[in-house]
Amino acid sequence: MPPALRALLHEAQPATADAADDARRSLSPRELLSVLSLLQTTPLAGFAAICEHGGPLAQGLCRQLVAIGAALGLDPATTRLEPADAGTLDLVGLLFEVMLDECVLQPAQRELLGQMLVPLAKVALIDGRLFVRDGHPARRLLNLLADACDGNAGDSAIEQVLLAQAQGVVERVVRDFDEHLAVFLTLEAEFGSAYEQYWRRVEIAERRAAELQRAEERRDKARGLAVQAVDERLQRGADGSVLPAPIETFLRQSWCQYLQQSALRDHGHGAAVSAALALGDAVLAQCRQAQTGGGVPAGGWLQPQRAELRRLWTSVGLDAAAADAAWLGLHAALDDLAHARPPQAAAPAPVALAAAVAPEAPPAEPVPALPEPAQASDVDHRTAEYFRPLAMGAWLDFVDREGRVQPGKLSWVSPISSRLMFVNRRGGRLCVVSPEALAMMVQLDRLRLHRDDDAFYSAMQGAVDRLQRVAVAA
Repeated sequence: MPPALRALLHEAQPATADAADDARRSLSPRELLSVLSLLQTTPLAGFAAICEHGGPLAQGLCRQLVAIGAALGLDPATTRLEPADAGTLDLVGLLFEVMLDECVLQPAQRELLGQMLVPLAKVALIDGRLFVRDGHPARRLLNLLADACDGNAGDSAIEQVLLAQAQGVVERVVRDFDEHLAVFLTLEAEFGSAYEQYWRRVEIAERRAAELQRAEERRDKARGLAVQAVDERLQRGADGSVLPAPIETFLRQSWCQYLQQSALRDHGHGAAVSAALALGDAVLAQCRQAQTGGGVPAGGWLQPQRAELRRLWTSVGLDAAAADAAWLGLHAALDDLAHARPPQAAAPAPVALAAAVAPEAPPAEPVPALPEPAQASDVDHRTAEYFRPLAMGAWLDFVDREGRVQPGKLSWVSPISSRLMFVNRRGGRLCVVSPEALAMMVQLDRLRLHRDDDAFYSAMQGAVDRLQRVAVAA
């Protein structure tokens, strides 16, 4: 353990009698490891007993060492822990306490990680490099197990498989680890390979979620363009005259859907969109001509547009006979309007079939509703600006109304709306949200930063922070 860290531990500990004045014998390393090994054989590798009375994990660990030592004939009245060993065990207990708080864990996963407490305490006593060496095999294995459990509720088959593999790894550590670190090397290599396969599947799911969201936003943009075009054309002629029902139905249904398809193909602009808009304008222009008594065009109603109208109806799902019937219906409506005849009884509109033929594709997963600011004054713009350049792959913790926490990874930013898509641990879409909504969630205490570093390092930083606060308060 680094001297500075050991000094910080000493400063944070409550004042006790000087070790030089303590006549009790210090437990030898062999005796202490024997006590820990016996604790490792108890239910949940001692974690159940350590947590039994509540309180800090370091205190629970010390309490169990005293109890098991007494059962082995090590009278606490005549024996004590070496101060350096006591400091090491306190740090391991605090490190696990922080790690279990920082990770989003179900009770079963908390117990699973907790079973690594006693084995890691033994490792720390045997090899102090655990605290300073990133590549230490026990440290790397603990990181893998923490990542496998963090936010993993076992909701999918691959998550359940991963948790079962983690369970098997912990069971082997508890069963096989005595004082030789080779077991950590073996298990870290095996579980690391399995975890890499899991993440490859998650990355595939994440890419699919981004593709689905991209397609959904393009559909929304195309739908918005089409609806706006329909509304503009209907309002443009709002002079008190009423469009015949077949004309209005055509614009609102078949033409709107055709324009939406054209916008999807041309990314909202281009020749296909221009042609679709011109077709709608031509139909509307002939309708206005019939309403104002302008006479029948040369060649008849909609003759120049007949071929393109057939393509329109075919593209939205009508067969040739239905497309011909639809064209005849528009033609008759215009002719009735021009000659001031009452409209004929409408046959079942084939355009209704078109809407049924091409339904909207539902999103792959429901996206939870997130709080959006009611007005600009509700937004903390400084916080919103923090989220705009958020790095791809950054993690945030989302807290629902029941207080449940789920980590989300930034996977995609929309080039259309600038909204941010976060995915869960499975690579599935968690939410799509604006920076302003994220700022609102911060105000509601429903969003917080997720740990950026590996679990061990992050827990060490948290442990040091707690020790520093205690030392300053003392």
